[in-house]
Amino acid sequence: FLVIVFGILVIIALLEFTSFKFIDILTSLLVFIPTGWGLISIAQVLRLFLQSTRHWESVVYVARLYDILFGVIVMAFVACLSWMPGFQSI
Repeated sequence: FLVIVFGILVIIALLEFTSFKFIDILTSLLVFIPTGWGLISIAQVLRLFLQSTRHWESVVYVARLYDILFGVIVMAFVACLSWMPGFQSI
């Protein structure tokens, strides 16, 4: 809960005191999608080492969360476009 409140406060401060725009959030999300995928791939390579530590459960949790968010951000947009008749013929 505190992370969400802190995130909202940071966004409000950026909007108020800098030339930050809402589109910058969307751009940064698109930038971090490949970065997250790369970090998960590195964690898979180091799986044998990480499973013996207490960090493996966190890696699995972040990977599942990333998979869900990727599905919501990318696949929901593609599904909405596929329901429009004009885009089906493209």
